[in-house]
Amino acid sequence: MRPTRTLTAVASVLVLAGAAAALAGCASATGSGGRAAGHSGTVTAAAPSASAADTVAARKALATAEATRILGTFDAPADARKLSGRPAGVAVLRQATIGTTTVPTATDDVSWYRVPGTPASVLAGLRVPSGAGRGGSGSTGGAGGSAAAVAFSWPAGSVLDSRTLAVSAAKDGSDTVLRVDAVVTYLPIRPADSLIPAGVRVATISSVGGPRAGARPGGTPNGAQPPPVSTGPASAVTVTDPAVVAALANVLNTQPMQQVGVHPCPAMLGGETTVSFAARTGGPAMATVRIQPDGCGTAAVTVVGGGTAALGGGPALIARLTTLAHVRLPR
Repeated sequence: MRPTRTLTAVASVLVLAGAAAALAGCASATGSGGRAAGHSGTVTAAAPSASAADTVAARKALATAEATRILGTFDAPADARKLSGRPAGVAVLRQATIGTTTVPTATDDVSWYRVPGTPASVLAGLRVPSGAGRGGSGSTGGAGGSAAAVAFSWPAGSVLDSRTLAVSAAKDGSDTVLRVDAVVTYLPIRPADSLIPAGVRVATISSVGGPRAGARPGGTPNGAQPPPVSTGPASAVTVTDPAVVAALANVLNTQPMQQVGVHPCPAMLGGETTVSFAARTGGPAMATVRIQPDGCGTAAVTVVGGGTAALGGGPALIARLTTLAHVRLPR
């Protein structure tokens, strides 16, 4: 019998897999961020790390420590008995029912318990850990048995982008076995060569609109997306004020990366906002940022002669940039 799995409103860590991509389909890959500098007219070309000691190893250690802390917040039922590992009779709990992730920027700490009662009654009696909210529920079933689960999640931070405590429950005789996973993911560090360079003096912001008014995804033959509609020449605005150009670059240089992996995203309707930086008016682009207003909301950075990065942001980033530039692009 083929296993079946259902998930309901899991608002924390989704099942992620695959490699990073920018603006290709809905894959994403990204890092950490901070607050943009003021309108000083100087572009900050320093990496958006928390400190000079911010390394992959340091972020992994931070995530590992946080997973240990989160696991310690689990309030086991009063009649629960802690186990040293998974009992042989609950093969269905070889992995967590919900909250799992395969991204390389993740840590997972696990505890096991045996509790009298049914999975449903045990899960219903669990208390929400301090500072967390309910992150969803799910179930799985098949030849190896069935399991139910609930998840609790904490707000994302500038480095740790997801923090989840997933409790999976399966029946074992007259008891319930609990698998408790503390899963923490951390954002990748942005490559230094993907930062907007310090020599930029001009920024051009342009926009291409989404589908025609009233069009819906799948509303064209064979489910094809409606073609994008250009908003015309008026949708391109050039900014030459040094303070504003510096502010735009600094926002992008401190924008958080997206998490590595392939994950579900809303529909992509074809729109895109592009910010191009140059040393002078009419000069060649030194860096280009293409931002999706929908879909994954990816902001794909390409620095000429440098590197690339996929940042998060979407419509909120577009709104912030256009507000800084004092422009309103046609929709």
